[in-house]
Amino acid sequence: MGDFYRRIKDYYDLIFPLNTKSAEFVRHNFAPGAELLEIGCATGKLTHELSEYTALGTDLEADFIEIARERYPEQSYRVLDLLEVAGVEDSFDGIICFGNTLVHVDRAGVERFAGGVYERLRPGGKVLLQTVNYDYVLDERIMVLPLIDNDRIRFEREYSYNDGKFMFKGRLEVKAEKVQLVSEVELYPLRSTELREIFEKAGFSAINLYGDFLGNSYSSRARALVLAGTKQF
Repeated sequence: MGDFYRRIKDYYDLIFPLNTKSAEFVRHNFAPGAELLEIGCATGKLTHELSEYTALGTDLEADFIEIARERYPEQSYRVLDLLEVAGVEDSFDGIICFGNTLVHVDRAGVERFAGGVYERLRPGGKVLLQTVNYDYVLDERIMVLPLIDNDRIRFEREYSYNDGKFMFKGRLEVKAEKVQLVSEVELYPLRSTELREIFEKAGFSAINLYGDFLGNSYSSRARALVLAGTKQF
């Protein structure tokens, strides 16, 4: 996974600016002062936005963590593989993982992640997840995602099947710099039933699925899949 993100790291926030709705979703689920762990924080902007919490941002990509530390020195960031979340020393009131991070590992990896999250959450703690809705992508055979185009960049995104692998390809044009980058990464799509099953098996209860960060009910045609689950007392 690393090469894809290393290639676009300098332009990542132009492609994916802060989604303020994701921050509001977190605030809806946690009172100020809660201790949170963000998995897949990338350049750290959501962790920084949630300054009313004690938050630790983590990402597998060391380049992203370096950017986050330089931009937001008042927050805490560290390199962490999501498969190793069980090895984090602290416990948390909430663990969040947004931005399609989770589908970069296969089902066995997600099961390991779910167990680690459960272990690191305090009783009554919550996990919040978000991925692309792969029920919709797989059922409708979606091969092209909406174009991201602004005054700085143009980012084309597509899916393909290659030797049985599900691949995500991005074509990035940085307009003023006349830079063009093409890269791809293998993904492991998870359907909503699979994601719920994995986290139920890990011990989570009161699992709710949503179609967006506004809390609208999940449907098979929603563009996003958002999960919230609670660790029992």
